[in-house]
Amino acid sequence: AVPIGLFREPPPAPMSASTAAPQSWRGALGGFVSRPGAWAWLGVVMAYKAGESLGGAMLKPMLVDLGLGLTELGALTGTAGFTAGLVGALLGGAAVTRFGAGRSLVVFGVLQSLTVAAYAVVPPLGVAALGLPIYVLTVLEHLCGGMATAALFTRMMDACAAETEGTDYTVQASAVVIATGGAATLSGFVAENLGYSGHFLLS
Repeated sequence: AVPIGLFREPPPAPMSASTAAPQSWRGALGGFVSRPGAWAWLGVVMAYKAGESLGGAMLKPMLVDLGLGLTELGALTGTAGFTAGLVGALLGGAAVTRFGAGRSLVVFGVLQSLTVAAYAVVPPLGVAALGLPIYVLTVLEHLCGGMATAALFTRMMDACAAETEGTDYTVQASAVVIATGGAATLSGFVAENLGYSGHFLLS
């Protein structure tokens, strides 16, 4: 927030008589969803983070049920997981710059899916998996999640038109929030019916 508070926008260029008036947000919204492939892309955007949210919402409950203490849980998800996610976002941004958003989106999405699915092996192993293995897995999953998020958000920016970028990005970001919030809301029901292993495989 500090850089934003210090930022001063340049004065707008004077509009000539031939300059078109800015589009209303309704017009910009209609323009975005009417583009070829827009609805398919919104489907990709929603699905891309929904699985991570579905699985992530049940990670802590699963670990508590397996006997992990609150102090260990905080160190695992709060310290190790947060740090790995931050590093992943930085690495993901660098990779997107080098390899492109499209390729990074696919590769990091696959890696994120595999690491989320790997949580399915934890319940059968029980407390034996709650030592170093769960730290390694959690760090890898958060690392891949951070990289995938950087790739997705970059690709979302690429999908914005120059004249309506604010509306275009907001539509896509809202789709992400709807998908992740909905997935997290359903996570308890899914885990109850499929068990933790089935839940993470589905995620």
